[in-house]
Amino acid sequence: MNKLEEYLRQGYLKTRWPYYGHVQAKQEIGESFDSDAKELRDKEMIKPTPGLNGWLIEMTNLEKWNI
Repeated sequence: MNKLEEYLRQGYLKTRWPYYGHVQAKQEIGESFDSDAKELRDKEMIKPTPGLNGWLIEMTNLEKWNI
């Protein structure tokens, strides 16, 4: 499990909300964010979604997350 996957999983368990800010997640994860995000996009577990204040990360296919 990569850092972004763990970050999104923990956030979802707390709030049950499948959308997370791109900028905040990138700051929290650090330099591995881009490779982690690419891996999750390839697995079809996340997709970028436009939000009011920039891009959001949407958790998709929640059955793949094993939550």
